[in-house]
Amino acid sequence: MQYALLAYNVHAYAQLMGYYRGMLYPLVSQTMINATVFGVENLVYNNLQREETSINYLNKAVASATAGTVQCLIVCPSELIKIRMQNQGIGERFSDRKFGPWRATITILQNEGLFRGLFKGWWLTLFREVPQYLIYFTTFAAIQQQIARRKKIEAKELGMRDNALAGGFTGVVTWLWYPMDVVKTLYQNEEKKKRYSGMLDCCRKTVKENG
Repeated sequence: MQYALLAYNVHAYAQLMGYYRGMLYPLVSQTMINATVFGVENLVYNNLQREETSINYLNKAVASATAGTVQCLIVCPSELIKIRMQNQGIGERFSDRKFGPWRATITILQNEGLFRGLFKGWWLTLFREVPQYLIYFTTFAAIQQQIARRKKIEAKELGMRDNALAGGFTGVVTWLWYPMDVVKTLYQNEEKKKRYSGMLDCCRKTVKENG
């Protein structure tokens, strides 16, 4: 019922385009994020692994954490801009107030600055991304190894179905870290009204009010 009411309100104020508000920007930024994550993880892991043939989960964890940290440089500002764009003009008609990512970036920099504005929620982003990718890459590798061991083949020989199974289960496990995304979004969505004194205050109030 709650989601139906939300969908109704979006349509009432923004029509069909309201459901796709801010979509193009994350499509572009997500391409950069994924390229960074997989590129850095592969580079670091291969350098750590060197001559080892069997998978080393410590090396995998270090590579995953490094990739998660580096891509935060893109994730933090890009998601803040996306959140502000998606929430612009709430309670107004879609045509009443509308601006794109470039104008949103300039506005944030002018009104809030670089570190307190564009990179607001940096530590929350880091705390969400690093454990998330550490869980993602190590879990995916572990499941691949288990499937390959049962089939008595190498992990690199697994077919699309087995990799899809491993990826699907990994996605479910990764989303156990989802609560951090809620806190980060609430904190980054603050613009004029400062409801939270800091990240810890945001966590405390979110748990107190919503459980």
